[in-house]
Amino acid sequence: MERRDELRAASRRSGFIGSIVVNALLLYAAHHVLDWQIPWFTAGWSDVLWAVDLTLETSIVVYALYLVVDARWFRSLGGAVNCGVAVLSTWWVYVIYPFDFGSAATNELVRFGLVLLIVATTIGMLVSAIVGVLQLTGATLRSASPGL
Repeated sequence: MERRDELRAASRRSGFIGSIVVNALLLYAAHHVLDWQIPWFTAGWSDVLWAVDLTLETSIVVYALYLVVDARWFRSLGGAVNCGVAVLSTWWVYVIYPFDFGSAATNELVRFGLVLLIVATTIGMLVSAIVGVLQLTGATLRSASPGL
């Protein structure tokens, strides 16, 4: 059983490192999409870049912290923080809307998708926060009363 736990922890660490690398690559891409002249990105991208940066940088920091603290409650609370920052970022992208897909219908569909993403991420944030608090409470009670 102990060996399986070690393998799971190693697998999680690999995932955390992979997430850090992917987020760093996305951070690089976010800063270069206008240079690459991707046609559906408008000059408004510069106005949302700070929010995109905040989301990606927060995610990098949270995953780096997971490498240090691998407790379930901490991962849940870290997920809640990531979701909270993502809600802010997605809201800002919705408000500024730095895209033009060449069709009013497509633009409205993407804006609707952003609203759905905000709602879903908000729910995820609340669930992660509640689960994290419950896990922390359980871990605290178990360490205070080893016989339970």
